[in-house]
Amino acid sequence: MLSAYFNCGEPSRLLINVCERHEGADYFIFDENHQETFTPSLFSPAFLSEHNCLVSTNMQGRGSAWAFHWQDQNYVLRHYRRGGLPAKVNKDQYLWSGLQNTRAWREWHLLATASAWQLPCPQPFAAHVRRSGLMYQADLITLHLPGTQTLAERLIADSLPRPLWHKVGATIRRFHDHQIFHADLNANNILIDEADRVFLIDFDRGTLRKGRYWKQQNLSRLHRSLQKVWPASSRKNPPPPWTALLEGYAHT
Repeated sequence: MLSAYFNCGEPSRLLINVCERHEGADYFIFDENHQETFTPSLFSPAFLSEHNCLVSTNMQGRGSAWAFHWQDQNYVLRHYRRGGLPAKVNKDQYLWSGLQNTRAWREWHLLATASAWQLPCPQPFAAHVRRSGLMYQADLITLHLPGTQTLAERLIADSLPRPLWHKVGATIRRFHDHQIFHADLNANNILIDEADRVFLIDFDRGTLRKGRYWKQQNLSRLHRSLQKVWPASSRKNPPPPWTALLEGYAHT
């Protein structure tokens, strides 16, 4: 049993108890509150299929993902994959520089910290890293967020009311106020549920980051993403929805 501390440059620190397991080339981490339901087999899509646990596959994101049901709870398993040109040479292997530096370990800890701060994001269940010499592969399991659609999907289907744009901006501000940097803030990584609650997902390469300079860069990245969804006529000047998002961000 390990006790992991996380510090965001504030006087108080969060204490999160986690379990780590090492089996040959495989490393696992999971919340001690879930140790009775955890089994390494959950990282195997074949195991999930054989036990009729799979709900859906190939969900949002460039990586492989499987939604599954296990012991009265719904989860999402994501396998880390490269995107763009590097994927043509190396689909899912990353350079090993220590367990704590692996993408799955870092994202699991960041989500655990954000969840402890009661920020709206997927709660981490477990992470897996398999080392092979100088390289490794990785997976992450999080609790499923039910009844959600991406912001992009909502915009394609219909327009969002101004108060909901306020919520989107206010949600992003909450993460920024806790100095959480999202490396890929875009319209597909913002979820909205049936009660119009807003969540951020996919914190791969996210970090706890000091300063303010990166926050505007985060918003600019989201704006570029939304421009791909909005009609071409809205791209030259910020349309009313973006103004509402910025108002929600500023007035939180």
